[in-house]
Amino acid sequence: MKQINLNFEKLKKSLNEIPENQQPIAIALYDELIFINKTLISLRTIIEKEGVLDLFQNGSQEYYREHPALKSYNTTLSRYSNIIKQLIEIIPSSEQASDELLDFIGGN
Repeated sequence: MKQINLNFEKLKKSLNEIPENQQPIAIALYDELIFINKTLISLRTIIEKEGVLDLFQNGSQEYYREHPALKSYNTTLSRYSNIIKQLIEIIPSSEQASDELLDFIGGN
């Protein structure tokens, strides 16, 4: 968890490179990224504990289906990726800002 926080701090610093008129959008995206990251961690914990399949019962029928947490995780991960792409488009292409964003994405 500590490594994730460090990466978010690097990303937050790179937001300073964004033009002032785009700051509110960038900050909103950053805040959403933080929330989605926490959600992904929670969902991943559920999946690791309960597995990717869920036994579903409907009356006398029983069958395994994709765990609802896995479905939510995949959907949320897609949104997480889209927000990162949006931030990449907003952050100026200075070498420092690009390096910080790439470090964040790569987990360095």
